[in-house]
Amino acid sequence: WPSVIRKISVASGGHSGLLRLVDCQRAEVGFVAAYGYEQSQIEDYRKHFIHLDPYRDHLAAAPTGALLQSDQAAPLSTRRHTAYFNDYERLGDRYHALGSPLGRERDFLLYLGLSRGQHAGPYDDETLAFVRSLLPHMLRAVQIQRLIGSAVDAQRLSEASLDRLRIGVVLMDSALRVRFANSAALAQAKTFGLSLGESGLALPSPHFNDRLQRLLNGALTAMPPSPPEPGGDLTFTRPGIGALQLRVFPLMNDEPGLAGERVQVAVFLVRP
Repeated sequence: WPSVIRKISVASGGHSGLLRLVDCQRAEVGFVAAYGYEQSQIEDYRKHFIHLDPYRDHLAAAPTGALLQSDQAAPLSTRRHTAYFNDYERLGDRYHALGSPLGRERDFLLYLGLSRGQHAGPYDDETLAFVRSLLPHMLRAVQIQRLIGSAVDAQRLSEASLDRLRIGVVLMDSALRVRFANSAALAQAKTFGLSLGESGLALPSPHFNDRLQRLLNGALTAMPPSPPEPGGDLTFTRPGIGALQLRVFPLMNDEPGLAGERVQVAVFLVRP
């Protein structure tokens, strides 16, 4: 985003731009990306000038993707007599600005802001048309990023939840490669000599391993309505250590992905 904001700012004849996330309910702000702003200016806005911002209500009310001009929302002739202009905009030579809401969620508003100085003058029609042509692509990018962010958060949450279980959990894909193993599974694998990874899940005993692979393959091919071998249980005993029960379950194709992958077989490792 910083590179995108910089290029759009320069291409539109400006010297600064930002992506700003505002909590409209609490009047708090976060900066996703900024170009041409000093850190002191960002902090001044966050602490004080957000409460004086003449554009905030206009941006909050505007439809997503709309392009607002500062000289229409708050004309320069009016702003010249305000503390916001004299103590914030004028000091940064931000006489003219553009803003566009790019995303909303509950009380949060994400918007693009572009600024140019007194010498550059107001944005002309050609520049406005140029910025408008970019907004649909920026909206799409924001939507994709939000979807990716939600998926990553869900993945981390699912992995963290599984990792807290006391029983071992191993998730495998359609090639029976291990895509996730929680801490308990890794500990039990070390104790009982199991191997797990890209090559799959295997027991150290050929006899027991053959039975395990049959269970895994049976779970992999388990499809509605009536799979012949939809997984099953296997108990592996290691002298001097004890028994480990492996419970194999198929995950149907419509199950949500876990651990960032489309997993199709789950194996639970349980100490009886």
